[in-house]
Amino acid sequence: MVSYFLVACKTKIARSQNKSQNGKCSVAARTASRFLDLVPADPYPRPMNTVRNVSIKQLKRAVIIREKIDSLQRELTQILGGEIPIRRVGKRKMSAAARARIGAAQRVRWAKVKGASAKPKRKMSAAGRAAISAAAKVRWKKAKAAGKTRL
Repeated sequence: MVSYFLVACKTKIARSQNKSQNGKCSVAARTASRFLDLVPADPYPRPMNTVRNVSIKQLKRAVIIREKIDSLQRELTQILGGEIPIRRVGKRKMSAAARARIGAAQRVRWAKVKGASAKPKRKMSAAGRAAISAAAKVRWKKAKAAGKTRL
């Protein structure tokens, strides 16, 4: 597990050693300097030194401490029998098969809900419909005879 801090420290040390040898930075040191921008924001409430304004001696000590931390982390992982889960960033993907299983299960749940509460539709017989229609016609005949336009 290599942290950005460790990469940035090693980069700064390499750049300072290259400068002391020939007075200029090497191409590798210049391209590796982009890692300095990847150092995470300081989680501590009090101000601390950043990678840019510490001495080489302090950086070497920081690298040694960070390597010890990483080795202890690996040892802890071996003892606990697995890696510590890392939170994923970004949108989670779901397979089509998983979506199909979830959809099928939801359709089954809805079928149970609708099936339990739904009452069968009542149907009227043709004779019953004819009787209601005949009664309505008689009512309207009386209403029109009385000169009404509505009941």
